[in-house]
Amino acid sequence: MTFLGGSFLLDSLSRLLALVNQLSYSGKSISLDFSACDKSFSYLCRIGFFELIDPSVAVVPDVKDASCYYGHNSKVMEFGVINPEEPDESIPVQLKQAFIEQAGKKHSNAAFTMISELFGNVRDHSKSPIDGFAALQVYAKTNKIQTVISDSGVGIANSLRRVLKERYPEIYQEFKTVNAANDALLIKRVFEQGRISSAKHNPDESRGLGLKRSGDIAAKFNAKIHIRQESFALTLIYSEGKLADHEVSYGLQKLCGSHICFDFSLD
Repeated sequence: MTFLGGSFLLDSLSRLLALVNQLSYSGKSISLDFSACDKSFSYLCRIGFFELIDPSVAVVPDVKDASCYYGHNSKVMEFGVINPEEPDESIPVQLKQAFIEQAGKKHSNAAFTMISELFGNVRDHSKSPIDGFAALQVYAKTNKIQTVISDSGVGIANSLRRVLKERYPEIYQEFKTVNAANDALLIKRVFEQGRISSAKHNPDESRGLGLKRSGDIAAKFNAKIHIRQESFALTLIYSEGKLADHEVSYGLQKLCGSHICFDFSLD
């Protein structure tokens, strides 16, 4: 891959990182050439992007050449690794602190709850040998914050489909035809209503409310939630404290896992 300049939004950057590592894990030979975009390369060094790239991936220029830039951007949290086998439980706290530093304490507890729910989802359901990750960034010009939680596992829809027929027969009948359109609507349902869980032990329906809690918090912020699945992307648009609309893009490049981005306005 050769990059010809421009800037990276955290959301697109997270998908690039996941794609590169998935291709590398599958045995593909990958090279990333940033020779033509010095500013973007320096930015990627600052946020620790190359710390999470599979060691087999060739990067030009040499990352060490830009190591002096690392950690100099106070408005970027370095990417935090989420290892499904040994997850760093401090990551949600780090993201909360980064949120407070940039946006104040007013909404920090709500943000922490949302981040913790999504972190737990990656930790408990990823089922992938490839690490997930989390990050946060403030965009001063637009006064917005992006928070990203990403994994390379089975994906939200696939995880839910494994238990629908047995645990939730009525919902199964509604979504039994397997296609991207139904998968998108199933995920939308979970963020709106909850009460669907793929956890092994689910004696009560409250276990399925994690993503709904995230949706409720997004409503408080009038946020957007971007949810990238294997072949489609679902955007949930919240306004006036409720889910107002949704958009779906189909037929996308294959990308395993779930890549969830929250866009918050600080206005």
